[in-house]
Amino acid sequence: MILCAADFPFSWSLRRRHYWNSCRRRYFYYYYAARGGHDTDVADPVRRELHELKMRFTVPRYVNALLDSAMRSLFYRRFEAEDEEVPAESLADFAIRQMRREFAAMLKGEFRRDHRKPMLDELFTPGVSAGEVASELADRISSGARRLESGIWREWNSIPFVQRRRIDAPLEVKLNELSCYCMPLFALKTGRELWIVENFNRASGEDELVTLHKFHALNQHRCPPGAVRSFSIDRNTGELAELGKNLNLSAAIRSIRSDADEMQGAVRPDGTLHERDFPPACGRCGSCRFRTFCRRDQETPDIAASANFI
Repeated sequence: MILCAADFPFSWSLRRRHYWNSCRRRYFYYYYAARGGHDTDVADPVRRELHELKMRFTVPRYVNALLDSAMRSLFYRRFEAEDEEVPAESLADFAIRQMRREFAAMLKGEFRRDHRKPMLDELFTPGVSAGEVASELADRISSGARRLESGIWREWNSIPFVQRRRIDAPLEVKLNELSCYCMPLFALKTGRELWIVENFNRASGEDELVTLHKFHALNQHRCPPGAVRSFSIDRNTGELAELGKNLNLSAAIRSIRSDADEMQGAVRPDGTLHERDFPPACGRCGSCRFRTFCRRDQETPDIAASANFI
């Protein structure tokens, strides 16, 4: 498979770094070959299939994403006021209601027509019923919400609305000409400080994430780096942990730019991306969503030839 790199604007993120470092072939499928597969009018069958594989979640990952989305929605929703007679909706109730809507769409296969709709790997597992999956989702959401509500979430959700600051998710942050992305949950202003909360659960990259928060605050809020604090929520305890206490800003920026240069170095001098330049990390195939496609593609290297490719 050969693609034109100019069709895929480059951006940096911690997730992209993870895909790059874990398996180059999976990186190629996720960030290049599957792009545009949601468009039923122009996408060829191969790109459609890759896009469908890309959009599938495991149950734990979907539950985490759902709870993040629910916290964000509730944090920025202005209740009819802070009226004590109108009880605030619990995190679990809000997330389960959203799950039921999305689960109904999954059973209809709507993710094949709308790339914003999620899908679950477990619904493709032989012998597993939709009812079992729905029950597991509800249980995991309820237990996850209880852990969050027993920690910092209850306190944060009672913060006066005037202190809450809108922040995009995903959030684009510019380091000069390089576009970078992160996924903050919410932000608030306390005194002269801006606090940004994000679910950070990676083994590395803490300083890079905090750097993006500081650049966003400087560019959008004219908030100096020293007045920006970054936090992560521990999903197991609901507690907050501050990030970047020993931040080396220059080193973090160099790390981001080094990553970007290495990834973009995979583009050939003629501006093309060749699948064979992205070798699979065979020891990681067991949990890869693209494993069946990747094996088939290795057996028939010309499978992806079509008018949409070079």
